Amino acid sequence: MWRPWGQYACGYVEVELAAQDGGQPVAGRIFYPAPASLYASAGQGGWATWLKPWQWRMRGVPWLWHHKYAQGLATFIFFRLKGRLYDVMKQAFIAFVYAVGRVQRMELHPGAPLAAGAPDQLPLVVFSHGLGGHRFLYSAICAELASQGYCVLAVEHADGSASAALKPGGEWMLYQGLGNEEAQVAKTRVRVQEMKAALSMMQALHRGDALPGLKLTDGKDPALFLKGRLDLRCVAAAGHSYGGATCTALVAEDPRFACAVALDPWWYAVFPESAALRRFQTRTPLLVMGSHDWNVPNAYGQLNCGGERQEAILSAAKVRQEGSNGGAASGGGAMLLCIAGSSHNTFADVLALFGQQAGWLLERLGLSARLDPVLGMHLCTTAMLAFLSLHLPLSAQQRAAQNWEHSKPSSAPRWAAIRQRDVADSHGESDGPLSGLFSGRGLLLGLSDFALDKILPRPTAFRQVPPAAAAAQAAKIAAADKSAAGAEQNGESEDRGPDDVVTGAEAAEAALPSASPASGTHPHAPGAPAGPRPLTAGLQAAHDAAAGRPLPEAQRAKVLAGLNSRYSAVVEEGEAAEMTALLGPQHLFKCTVH
Repeated sequence: MWRPWGQYACGYVEVELAAQDGGQPVAGRIFYPAPASLYASAGQGGWATWLKPWQWRMRGVPWLWHHKYAQGLATFIFFRLKGRLYDVMKQAFIAFVYAVGRVQRMELHPGAPLAAGAPDQLPLVVFSHGLGGHRFLYSAICAELASQGYCVLAVEHADGSASAALKPGGEWMLYQGLGNEEAQVAKTRVRVQEMKAALSMMQALHRGDALPGLKLTDGKDPALFLKGRLDLRCVAAAGHSYGGATCTALVAEDPRFACAVALDPWWYAVFPESAALRRFQTRTPLLVMGSHDWNVPNAYGQLNCGGERQEAILSAAKVRQEGSNGGAASGGGAMLLCIAGSSHNTFADVLALFGQQAGWLLERLGLSARLDPVLGMHLCTTAMLAFLSLHLPLSAQQRAAQNWEHSKPSSAPRWAAIRQRDVADSHGESDGPLSGLFSGRGLLLGLSDFALDKILPRPTAFRQVPPAAAAAQAAKIAAADKSAAGAEQNGESEDRGPDDVVTGAEAAEAALPSASPASGTHPHAPGAPAGPRPLTAGLQAAHDAAAGRPLPEAQRAKVLAGLNSRYSAVVEEGEAAEMTALLGPQHLFKCTVH
């Protein structure tokens, strides 16, 4: 059971807006603060309930709520893999994912009322999922924000990049592939338009407009549900991977978003004409929370995130005053933050929710990390909340609703849990009596290596290939091309799938930990080297913390006491020290401001 740490429970409803007069359709899930009393009512019954089997009811809701999402994930993973054996494996995979996804519960409450004690107006976050994702793949992050007093709309993109998408009107779209590079960036443009339409839809809900085609589940009236309850001064965009690139391209041109958080963005997805690559047209502060593994060189000496593009985007986001270079004021500044030991999938639900039950399979699919996944999720959400609190003009009531800071008594259980996970992670411990069997590199992984290497070999798109293997692979591809050409001449056709930039399996391969020594050992292993953690030049306090010399306790206490108490329209140099004091230097691989 996954439960958020804020003082509110988390409610949710599904939302959709059908296209009207050529407008952009959009669908997704709205997360919002619900009464904390729902936690107590969910646990009522005690032993008396156990004696009445007809009253048994599992707490929470299933993480995976429709079998189409299991089918879509299989389509993503097995994309372009043809043959009877792969068909059998695909069906087995669908059954396994659906069963595990239904069993995994989350402490969420569909259709719950808004919390009576929540802020009068809720700050809003519009979230964009990654390649192969969907509206609930980031429920841990979205629910945590909702429990802290935010309203979050998780958009489900219908550009073909979602593993499965439920479009307005009830039509399902499974993963369609990225296509070639031109088709890929065209999808990003569609995603940006969907995010803009999503914000416009939320503005309509705030106004109470009864738009044609606007529907909410669980009996909620679109004209009443969020009427007057959103703070449209405090709107942020966020996203992971493909979604991180999407939200960055979005906020570089749309001034309605006050700040943005890009989680391990896949910068290759940004379209070439985007202002994000040249110069932001807005004053939007940007947090780039990259993974450790995507910010060290891979086997080819490149950063999987797209290192050159990352530098260009961080430069484009820099603050420029009016008149500088003959242009108007633009850029709100940026922070690049990398959590030590994190991987590309630290930010999604899969590792945190399923790492113990299916660690061997996740490792084989590339969904792994050296950092404890639950600890990683805590650090990720804490850093997000800190950045949002600093760059959204929150009211005193909105700030009082949050409990992620060290200084509040209500945050003590959260930080106690983080310390507990930290200690366990530093000793390589895992939860549960079967952790040795189901851990990421446990017994099942070893037993499955030989068989899986034969029937589902790891792709080589991001790894060096031995010359003999490369030659054999090239010959096999050439023979297949020759066979396809011959079939075409004979009037036959062969469905080989689109000319994709990357397949689902190759995307998983990109998420594997880097083979570079720069990636270092386990970040919390006793005696492990600190590794490179460069911080802003001239910021001595943060530099000392990053070098393993902690801030003096009085200075750290002063920094922590000031968190969530001020607003900044741009990213400031001192934020590196604040983030270091908040998360602890042992958790930072990089923390720089631009």
